[in-house]
Amino acid sequence: MKSVITFLIIVSIFLVYLGCSNRSTNSISPSNYKIAFLLGDYGSQDIYTVKVDGTELTRLTETSGYYSKPFWSPDGKYIYYHFRAGSNNEIFRMDADGSNKINLTNHSEWDFIKDISRDGTQLVFISDRVGNRREVFIMDLTDSSLTQISNNDFHDFGTINFTPDGTQLVFSEDDEHGSDIYTINLADTSKTLITTTNHSCTEGMVSPNGLKIVYRLRHGGTSETDVWVCDIDGSNTGNVSQSFNHNYDHNWSPNSQNITYRESFSGSLSSIFTVNADGTNRVRVTDSTYNAFYPKWSPNGASILFVRLQSSEWELYTMDADGANKTAIADAGPRISDASWWPVR
Repeated sequence: MKSVITFLIIVSIFLVYLGCSNRSTNSISPSNYKIAFLLGDYGSQDIYTVKVDGTELTRLTETSGYYSKPFWSPDGKYIYYHFRAGSNNEIFRMDADGSNKINLTNHSEWDFIKDISRDGTQLVFISDRVGNRREVFIMDLTDSSLTQISNNDFHDFGTINFTPDGTQLVFSEDDEHGSDIYTINLADTSKTLITTTNHSCTEGMVSPNGLKIVYRLRHGGTSETDVWVCDIDGSNTGNVSQSFNHNYDHNWSPNSQNITYRESFSGSLSSIFTVNADGTNRVRVTDSTYNAFYPKWSPNGASILFVRLQSSEWELYTMDADGANKTAIADAGPRISDASWWPVR
């Protein structure tokens, strides 16, 4: 009897621990989710935020240059972004209400933000500040110190992102094949080739659980692209879109089980699809009467954010993960792009 009581106590403690450990990720109600995005004609867009129900639309910048790529900090206190005045592109940070804008890079050469680490302490960006090469740097956000991560004769470009544990980067780099996906160990800057095809592989994005990478593969000699998935070490590759059309904007679900992406059909409009990470259950979740772009899973995986373009009017929408209940959250108007959710997953 005593052993049974001891077992029940241990189970109870374990369940309490699980509840506490999950509280931080589940404590934010979906009704409090926020979205940062760009709104305005190309070249004169400003950064806005809005709650997921369409309320509290707030303009955070006033057009006096070129703004792009708003990134939330994991704690929601800050938004990082590009700002270009004249010919130079810098990385700035502002408070989530638009106040206290700070130039973080402050350099004469171009800098481009790519990702924020999950703990919010590191920012990865690429810069032209080393000769004519585009290299990868990490900024320590606690003291603004910089570390150069890459040092090569190729141009590093496209998506660069931290693995969830913050120990590696996933990125694409020009090579003799055109481009390939690599990982780089931040402890010793050792680089590992992930894709080994004779095609161009770009836009590698690591899954939230850190086990897989989704990327775009362009078939040699054509403009056609497909969405592919592989394990973090490059094994178990598979074509999950299987369409040989033009596939872009891939994005992981929070549970790492699903992918959403945009497919552009020759001579017709772009639509959004979802598919399981193993390539099964491919579903078109927007119809063919309008263009749909930039799908992003919500932090809880229940809905998808996307941009709708119809009759030259851009709108920010959400829909359920199965495509139901499409709802406009920002009125029709000029170009909308670079939308991102908070909380960051």
